[in-house]
Amino acid sequence: MRKYIFACLYLFLAGASSKACLNDLEYEDFAYTYTKGDYGPLLKVDSFNQANLFNLLHQLEQSKDSMSLQVRNNLATTYMRLADPQTAKEILLKAQQDFPGNYSITANLGTAYELLGKLDSALLWINRAVVINPQSHEGSEWIHVMILRYKIAKEKNPQYLAGGTALMLDFGDKDLPGNPYGLDTRKLQKELAFQLQERLSLIPSPDTLMGMLLYDFANLAILNNKGFQALWYFQAAKDYGFSNAVLEARESRLKEILEADPSANIGAFEANEIEAKSSGMPVYLIAAIIAILAVFGVWMLLRKGKNNR
Repeated sequence: MRKYIFACLYLFLAGASSKACLNDLEYEDFAYTYTKGDYGPLLKVDSFNQANLFNLLHQLEQSKDSMSLQVRNNLATTYMRLADPQTAKEILLKAQQDFPGNYSITANLGTAYELLGKLDSALLWINRAVVINPQSHEGSEWIHVMILRYKIAKEKNPQYLAGGTALMLDFGDKDLPGNPYGLDTRKLQKELAFQLQERLSLIPSPDTLMGMLLYDFANLAILNNKGFQALWYFQAAKDYGFSNAVLEARESRLKEILEADPSANIGAFEANEIEAKSSGMPVYLIAAIIAILAVFGVWMLLRKGKNNR
């Protein structure tokens, strides 16, 4: 009973934690109950009912196969969905000893460490999982690795990639995204969609990292000629707290193109340089203020010198 009470408390205290990919294993005796809803025009997001999760937790803990790979793995993922990664980690570490090299246990252990904020350990275990099964999650786990690397760098330097994107994708800096390196944009959009669908149901706004991922997703949508859908995800990126001059320029240009012709092929339009927009105080005014402060400082020093004589 204490475990259930603790899980409830943890859910309220840690509900805003950034969740990542979870790997459930099929187990014929118990099944997860969840609903799938739309997040904009291109993404579907799973939603788990808390009461069902607690019921599943109870059934798994009472299972006659409590030491099996499936039960222990799914018990850990259920605890993580109930925002108790510490208990999940303990279960997975013991399971790792009994089932070394198992992909699901390894990947879920990386996720548990991520939820606990131990990012170096998380990256270690997720990298191991990718080695075991590089095609897992539709080949999208490289995105999970990039996200962890971004988080680690951000902890060391809060200004890291400020205004940039965590996945280091280069779409240029014009008012329509480009593809200078000939990336497979359809494959990329599919992989990023998988990762977003895993995270969106669990990470509330604001979250700048989620905004970055949605911004990249919008750019990929444009490159795949899904202009109206891209507009939705640009706004979603801003709702999550991410914006920069390039996003604003692309959103504005896209609206202009689609208002003129809703069926327009976005790729047929030439991208334009983004004009720098002045913001804040004019440079000459800043210079004047600095000069006044400098004169005032010299005057104060001279006055202090006279008073000390």
